[in-house]
Amino acid sequence: MINTEFDRDAEISSCIQSIPKDLLWCDLACSFGYYSKIILEHGAKSVIAIDVREEFRQSNNDINGVTFHIGNLDNVDTVYPLIDKVDAVLYAGHLYHTLNHISILQMITNTTAKHLVLESKSHNLIMSGSNIPAIYFGKESSAQHYLKYDPNNTMTEIGQPNLLWITTTLVNLGWTVSTVNVGKQVSILDGKTFIIYVISASR
Repeated sequence: MINTEFDRDAEISSCIQSIPKDLLWCDLACSFGYYSKIILEHGAKSVIAIDVREEFRQSNNDINGVTFHIGNLDNVDTVYPLIDKVDAVLYAGHLYHTLNHISILQMITNTTAKHLVLESKSHNLIMSGSNIPAIYFGKESSAQHYLKYDPNNTMTEIGQPNLLWITTTLVNLGWTVSTVNVGKQVSILDGKTFIIYVISASR
């Protein structure tokens, strides 16, 4: 069931609140720290916030309980040592902006985290056909070798793993997917409709 009244922030917050308190969290691709605040309000012990952009350092450093690090998620070997001992991970707003899907989810799995809240989006729930990657790619300059799977795709994001791919990958990595909330939203930038997922998993 696709919820046309989907509130992304409320769904992520609800998943966070379902996880035990007093944990060490990681907020991957944290941006200005909006969700780190929610995590702390829920009763987290502290939050390790990771983002590639220096411009987010000050806003995160202003949040009591947050430790901010510069980290490029397309280079997981440099990020993993910063988060390897966390209890829970929030990963929102980034998976559809990278070609490094497997490596990032494997990195999260390699940490000590027992809880994961993940948000992503795509323009379709399930890719047609069989035995092909359930991933949509946009600009030819970014992923030319994938265009044969979806030659008419016009999306701007370089990679959009869909719900089937994400949940299957998490299960294959040893996670138990407990909550999947699916909604439909319209982009305020280009008016395109996309499917958004908020997933909660544990192990």
